[in-house]
Amino acid sequence: MKAKRQPFWKISIYLSMSSFVLFIVFYIFAAIEFPGGTYANPRQKGFSIAENYLCDLLDDFTYLLQDNPAKIYARVALGFLCLGIFLFWYHLPFLFRTKTNPQNVMRFSGMLAMFVCVLLTAKNHDIITWVAGILGSVAMILSFKELFKSGYKGYMVFGIICLLLILLNYYIYESGTWRNALPVVQKVTTLAGMAWFVVLNIKLLTQLELEK
Repeated sequence: MKAKRQPFWKISIYLSMSSFVLFIVFYIFAAIEFPGGTYANPRQKGFSIAENYLCDLLDDFTYLLQDNPAKIYARVALGFLCLGIFLFWYHLPFLFRTKTNPQNVMRFSGMLAMFVCVLLTAKNHDIITWVAGILGSVAMILSFKELFKSGYKGYMVFGIICLLLILLNYYIYESGTWRNALPVVQKVTTLAGMAWFVVLNIKLLTQLELEK
C-alpha cells in the first residue's frame, strides 16, 4: 500500500471518524427535543435511555401521535452515521497488503448497506432493517476473513463480538424474548460498532504514517 497513490485516504478516514462524533452530538440534541413516549409507556415524558429505541427519535409522531420535533436532529444524526460507515467500508480494503476479490465484495456490500440504511425514515422500517442488516453482515464476515489472514486477530474478535450483538438485537426483536432489554442492547450495540470502526480507522491511519 503506497500512501502517495491515494491522497484522499486520510481525508476519508478523518471524515469517517468525524461523522461518528457528529452522529452522537445530533442524537443528543434529538434526545433533548424528544417530547416523550415509549412502546411500553406512551405517556412517559422525555427520552428514556432504558426504554426508548433509537428509531423512536426518527418518527414523525410520538406514540401519542404528537408531532416529534426531534426527528430533524435524529435524521441528520442518521445521515452522519451512514456517511461514517460508508466511508469506513470504502477505505478498509486499503488496510490489507494483498488485494482480493472478496475485499471488493466486502466494500460493495458495506457501502450498499449504508445507502439502504438511509431509508430508515421511510415507513417500511422492518424491511429496510433486514436488507441493510444482511448486506452489512456480509461485509463484516468478509472483513473477519481478511483481518485473520492479515494477522489482525484482535480486531477480528472485536468485530465478531459486534456482529453477535447485532444478531442478538434481531433475535430479541423477532422473538419478543427480553423485549424490555432491547433499547439498552440496541444502544450498546451501536456504541460497540462505532468503537470497532474507530479502532480500525486508527489502525489504518497508523499504517499510512509508517509507510510514508
